[in-house]
Amino acid sequence: LDSAVYPVVVDPTFGYTTIGGSTQGTTSPLVCKYTMAAENGDITKLSTYAQANAGTGSLGNAVYADNAVDPTTKLAEDSGNATITTTAQWLDTTLALAVTSSTVYWLGYWLTGDTKHFYDLAGASSNQMRLGSGTFETWPDPFGAGTGFSRQVSIYATYTAAAGMVPYQPNYQRGPILAQ
Repeated sequence: LDSAVYPVVVDPTFGYTTIGGSTQGTTSPLVCKYTMAAENGDITKLSTYAQANAGTGSLGNAVYADNAVDPTTKLAEDSGNATITTTAQWLDTTLALAVTSSTVYWLGYWLTGDTKHFYDLAGASSNQMRLGSGTFETWPDPFGAGTGFSRQVSIYATYTAAAGMVPYQPNYQRGPILAQ
């Protein structure tokens, strides 16, 4: 911390870290539009708030690029699924993706079984897109045309910020004063 640029943020995130008050069950791939913070970094995991109504299910995650309106190219997908239980909770999957400051990304999630995700209504139009069907974790590339919703889904990316500026450290060594 002696050479850190302050304020120091441990495990910065972007997305929606609030647990939504509404729920919906679906077994189709969904993506949500969020803007990366004002710094470059590397996503290390995605966290999605979900719950099984009965039994268990699986959760998969992916990240897509944006074309100013819709999700487009798949940029990364998780390296293993999370198990959804009857306890509502944040579920993590790991992935690795370098991301650029102030850029829009679509954070994707796909649930199986009798499960549901959590969300709040949002003012922005079509900031969530859903495809009609597919085989679990066979993420389409490109995402394709989907049904749009105005929702803030409880999903966020945790990232490691890129190396920042080196703070000013004055040189305290004194040298001889040279005559002009």
